[in-house]
Amino acid sequence: FKPDIKTALDRKLENFHYTDYGDEEKFKKLFYLLNRDEVANGSIEKYTGSLNKPRAKAARKGMIAEYKPVDEAFLESLDGYREQLARAFKNKNQNLEGEELTEAVQRTIDRLVFIRFLEDKSIEEPSIVAIKDKPAVWKSFASLCKRLEPKYNGLVFKPHRIIDSADFIPPESKMFAEICDELANPTSPYDFDKIPISILGSIYERFLGKVVSATDKRAKVIEKPEVRKAGGVYYTPEYIVRYIVNETVGKLLYENASTPSRLENSGTLLNMTSEKNVSHSVPLWAGSESKIDEQKIGAETSSARQKVKFLLTPKQVEDLKIIDIACGSGSFLLEVYSQLLDYHTRYYNEFPEKTKKGDFETREGKIVLSHKKRQEILVNNIYGVDIDFQATEVTQLSLYLKLMEDVTMNDAYQFSLLKERMLPDLRRNIVCGNSLIGRDILDDKLFDDETERTLKPMNFEDVFPEIMKRGGFDIVVGNPPYLNNKELPEYQKKYFVSKYKTAVDQFDLYTLFIENGLNLLTDDGYFSYIIPDAIIDRSSATSLRKFIYENSKIISLLQINKVFEEAKVGSIILVLQKKKNAKGKFNYFKCANPKEFFSNKIQTKAITQSNLQNFRNYSYLFVDDNEWAVIQKIFNDKISLESISFMGRGEELGKSSNLTKNVKVKNNIGLLYGEDIQRYHLKEPERFISKNDIRKQERLYDVKIVVRQVGEEINASFDEKKYVTIQSVYTIIPNDEYEHKYILGILNSKMIDFIYKKLYKSKE
Repeated sequence: FKPDIKTALDRKLENFHYTDYGDEEKFKKLFYLLNRDEVANGSIEKYTGSLNKPRAKAARKGMIAEYKPVDEAFLESLDGYREQLARAFKNKNQNLEGEELTEAVQRTIDRLVFIRFLEDKSIEEPSIVAIKDKPAVWKSFASLCKRLEPKYNGLVFKPHRIIDSADFIPPESKMFAEICDELANPTSPYDFDKIPISILGSIYERFLGKVVSATDKRAKVIEKPEVRKAGGVYYTPEYIVRYIVNETVGKLLYENASTPSRLENSGTLLNMTSEKNVSHSVPLWAGSESKIDEQKIGAETSSARQKVKFLLTPKQVEDLKIIDIACGSGSFLLEVYSQLLDYHTRYYNEFPEKTKKGDFETREGKIVLSHKKRQEILVNNIYGVDIDFQATEVTQLSLYLKLMEDVTMNDAYQFSLLKERMLPDLRRNIVCGNSLIGRDILDDKLFDDETERTLKPMNFEDVFPEIMKRGGFDIVVGNPPYLNNKELPEYQKKYFVSKYKTAVDQFDLYTLFIENGLNLLTDDGYFSYIIPDAIIDRSSATSLRKFIYENSKIISLLQINKVFEEAKVGSIILVLQKKKNAKGKFNYFKCANPKEFFSNKIQTKAITQSNLQNFRNYSYLFVDDNEWAVIQKIFNDKISLESISFMGRGEELGKSSNLTKNVKVKNNIGLLYGEDIQRYHLKEPERFISKNDIRKQERLYDVKIVVRQVGEEINASFDEKKYVTIQSVYTIIPNDEYEHKYILGILNSKMIDFIYKKLYKSKE
């Protein structure tokens, strides 16, 4: 939580004055709370636990009224700085347009954040706080950045085409001084050495959802149109990011790092990470939501660590190429980098004789990676693409912060002596471009310069030539954009249809990202995305499921709802390996929500991949081999209901239709809605319709079987009163040789319910 500086000292639970020490009872209480041994035994925690907890409304008014989670508070601060800087830049530089202002403000904030990070880690002397007292605040800031550029290299301090140009007129000193003061004053609530890099990533992901919009004289910050349409930025939760990276990177690095076998056997999957951070010792999906005995887990993981088998040597890991082709703020790449750093640290500690000079140093008896080695890992292994330049800049910033996380003053001093740069140039690793559209779209020369610049077409063979010559990337991870093709310009739709096998019917952009992601892999490379659960059985995703079936071995599917609280769709995590004609089984996991995920209440079935071609449209059915054998046996001796009956649906009427009445009068007929239908029972109709207003054929309103359209199970009943039905009710009238009630009994049977739930009720 971000503390409120103004009120922090006013929050008193107990007052002790030295004059009270003579009072035995008061002194006992003080001694119990604060003496060394009692504090070690948890006296303060026990005391706070005994306090009455205010209800939510009272809490907002009382003790925690001004406290906010640090990510919310810092995002709010960044949004405020962006608004102030955008207006100030525009006020002094009327020629700057929205995109230029967005870029200029972004670089300014990135520099401020990075410098504050260096200061709080004691790598650099505090400078920002001193700037506010200079006569020319912006000039002092620009000079500081110029001084840091040779030392740190990296995109952050590279000369910027706008804010470092001779034509740029700086903002008013007072306004910029206030921002510097708020960020760097000793009373600032933010300690950048303590904020986890992943938290900064989540802040920046949401920060990227807005841009600066400019008129001739003014500037304001607005949500991007696509973000506004989607209802906000959906940041991928950290536990999902960790799961995906572990299922891909972890599989290549460690034996038994995969989820399927571990979930089936013990339900505990260890995140193979350094021993520095306790949270890395708990089950992979453990987050702030889970309450876990960390001491117990720590003991278990300690022995597990000793048994872990490395599948690759550091020399082999050097050749791994890992990419996110829609990298956003870089959360997936950040986790990939973290796991690679942890791998090297653990490997060298287990095999110190295999270390190379310059790759490590010893601190407190343990081997830690040198800064140079951390640089090498970053440059050798991590790649990303995004169409948004802001996103690529933030990704680089996040990776730089992670690189510098364990840097000491001595490291910085040594690099300075050797005149080496602390940050590598990542512009060839993290690229701004269009991952789906190649340069061939320009062959017909249909676009003006502005459209081409916005489209940013890119060939992977041109941008990553050495990697593509070797066969492609080893791992693709991420969370691609979700955008239906109806939202795309017509020329893009035509291009996608001509280029992608999965661009069929009402395709979504994520289907193209999956196809391209698999195509970018080397043979046997790993792929994992989180996408909407529409892929499970929607007919529009048939071509995608078929493509996956034909071009990959499915390692696992994890179906989980409510990953993104604001989104209404459920999610699927695909883990694939690029292979043709794959055989064998994959694990299909299902959980209703993140809580079940954390507590390991996960349903699991082993699915034979070759069965998918027998499932309707290659659908992902939660059906194991035994269940499929039963279904096939039933289907081998079947008659279709359609062939022995008349079937139809009712009137297109809502409850508010002016054709319906709530009082029965002469010539009115009862109207059945879906909720009126239960198994073997009909509720008495509460709405009625005139015979003259019935539009559907009269045969629908005979003696019949009625079936509710949606539900957890089939709900069918017998209607002998010849009611009218609405469109969400199915009508079945068997041919003369079949009895209504005989067919009704079959429809409501456990056997049909089994088939319905297995084949047609794949989502909650």
